[in-house]
Amino acid sequence: MDMTRIIAACAPAFTLALVLQVGCTPAAHDVHARYPSLPTTGAEEAGRATLELRFTHAVSNAQLAVNGVPITSGVKTARIVVDDVPAGRTSIVLAADGEQSEKSFALELAPGAHVVVPLVAASEGSFARTMEQAFVAAVVWAVYLGVRSML
Repeated sequence: MDMTRIIAACAPAFTLALVLQVGCTPAAHDVHARYPSLPTTGAEEAGRATLELRFTHAVSNAQLAVNGVPITSGVKTARIVVDDVPAGRTSIVLAADGEQSEKSFALELAPGAHVVVPLVAASEGSFARTMEQAFVAAVVWAVYLGVRSML
């Protein structure tokens, strides 16, 4: 059989597999949030800090609370920046990528500081990701067997 015909026969299936692989994975975006508070005066604003959480890779379903105040809920991100966090002892609770990666810690924030907290993200393995990879593998096998039967 002519190789051009084989490639033409396989192209739609491979295109579909590629679109599903890329299209089913939502993109991660940086999250910028402001700690909720009443309007401040210049003196009160000086007593605030910026908190930045940086992950080793994008995490899914990020839930962040600062001093018990929910900041994010269910976002996919590799970086979370929270402005206007009150200076002083700050409690941080973070859950992402399932319950295995829940973290709770406290920081001492200085007024006007920009504190970066590097965090190791859990492995990217998840049930949905595994099913997506299994589907792509099934499509590739189906195309392979279809091409093999044409030869």
